[in-house]
Amino acid sequence: MYCACEVSSDARLGPSALAETIDAPPLYTHERLPQGPRWSEVQQLLDANRGDAAAQIRNYAMLVLQAVYGFRSGEMCGLTLDDIDWSTSAFIILCDPIAVNLDLN
Repeated sequence: MYCACEVSSDARLGPSALAETIDAPPLYTHERLPQGPRWSEVQQLLDANRGDAAAQIRNYAMLVLQAVYGFRSGEMCGLTLDDIDWSTSAFIILCDPIAVNLDLN
């Protein structure tokens, strides 16, 4: 972007020429938005991780946070018990630079 702005400051190029100096990202023939798994596949994954062992309970909880609430790995890693508002059943997810309140009801 800096190079494009530097070029447009040249006396020969006006402001309308700035857009022409910026290259668009390439689009490939078979490119499209990434597809997520079908809900039946998610349910199979959740069922495979059910259990009474501590690791199974932890893994199941993390998978539910990802599948149902859309948590990203960084949000799960940073989650603490203080981020859960037990009285309102809500998570407080800190995202730079704002905090997001996720209602679980």
